[in-house]
Amino acid sequence: MYSIVALLALSALVFFHELGHFSAAKLFGVKVERFSIGFGKVLFKKEWLGTEWAFAPILLGGYVKLKGQDDTDPLARSSDFDSYNSKKPWQRIVILLAGPAANILLAFFIYLFI
Repeated sequence: MYSIVALLALSALVFFHELGHFSAAKLFGVKVERFSIGFGKVLFKKEWLGTEWAFAPILLGGYVKLKGQDDTDPLARSSDFDSYNSKKPWQRIVILLAGPAANILLAFFIYLFI
């Protein structure tokens, strides 16, 4: 029972972390191609607000796939206005730090209510 509760709590943390990246990307006009909770074969997916929302069975993480984000070549540039690589360095840094910032805010609010 405790392992199920722990897994659900971890999934909630992952959701809020990825929501931070998602929100910052949207704020700067970056197209979010996929918001996924879990890894492995996708069990459920739905297109909503221009983003594919996916759920996979291995609930030990998640990811947000941004248009134009190429981790193998961080210096790559794109001419598409809604591409991650077309954004200024400070905007990309904000997008990357928004995930941990969302977790810190969540911890603060949980602390306030407990």
